[in-house]
Amino acid sequence: MATFVTTINPTWLDGVAFDAKELRQLDGAGSLPLAGGSGPIVVRSGVTPGTGDPLKVSAAGGLNLTVAAGFASVQGTQSADQGVYRLGLSAAAGVNTNAAHASLPRNDLVVAYVSDVGSASSYGRIEVIQGTAASSPVDPSVPANALRLARVRVNAGTSSIVAGNITDLRVFAVPAGGVVPALSTDTLAAFAGLMRYDTDTRALRAYTGAAWEMLARAPGVTNYPYDFAADVTRAPGASGTYIDFATVNPTRPCLVIVKARVWTRWLGSTAFAALQIENPVGTVRRIAQNEGVSTSGAAPIDVLAIWGAPAGNIPVRITAGNGASSGGNVIFSRFTSDVWTIEF
Repeated sequence: MATFVTTINPTWLDGVAFDAKELRQLDGAGSLPLAGGSGPIVVRSGVTPGTGDPLKVSAAGGLNLTVAAGFASVQGTQSADQGVYRLGLSAAAGVNTNAAHASLPRNDLVVAYVSDVGSASSYGRIEVIQGTAASSPVDPSVPANALRLARVRVNAGTSSIVAGNITDLRVFAVPAGGVVPALSTDTLAAFAGLMRYDTDTRALRAYTGAAWEMLARAPGVTNYPYDFAADVTRAPGASGTYIDFATVNPTRPCLVIVKARVWTRWLGSTAFAALQIENPVGTVRRIAQNEGVSTSGAAPIDVLAIWGAPAGNIPVRITAGNGASSGGNVIFSRFTSDVWTIEF
């Protein structure tokens, strides 16, 4: 055994010949994280992120598709040391699917791939790989050295592809040290220190070497507005529900803010109008009331409640009623409310 081992030829040496594989290996190692998952010198394949939705596939009328301009890095898959290929489109280009089956749907795939035969006959392409029509179609196999860009559902007998038939399958690759944009459900081969931004949950995470650790997440704010304008009469001691918010269902722990307002008119002698927020239903979070005299109008009643809640369904009920035991009726002429959830 020798006291040294010769490396791949270092870059920028005069008089040294490089073959294509060496250049691919050095190109990938010098610019992309070695996080492809299937070997120590394998990079992550993906589209280079940028403005204009690079290499996004969209419908272009009939069975035609448009692929936006953009570039991608594609790890060779024919051998563990094949290296990475760079390819792309400098301008948007069109491709098309083949005619639909008369009675069965199929899945086609749009891929970026490299055919490397070791000669001038090698090439790179964006191509539609046709699937097999079936009652429950599956994706076709893709060639070696390929990166999936989109799935196109070609429905039975159709003569046109629309946006709803296209599923975006792009993944993204960034330079070493960059933050990888991905869906939270995407599995990334990772090394300690690799960072990702989950575009669906707006979370920034780092890999510790054993697990993904949350660093930051943008709060998600959702508003559930309601506006009801019609007279509702309440006799003394009577109350009723204005609204049950059954749709408040955050996916993360959150802060809940509920603000409601009701406008009133009075009929007869002194009466008490009350507006209350319940959570859970039957448990009063906050109540506000106002007293009116005779037939005069009264100022609107405002009520505000704030509390923390876990992920999951948050039942919120808002009721309004006449709190007097006797006297005149209360007419509620308009009701508005907003329920905000701020997810963390």
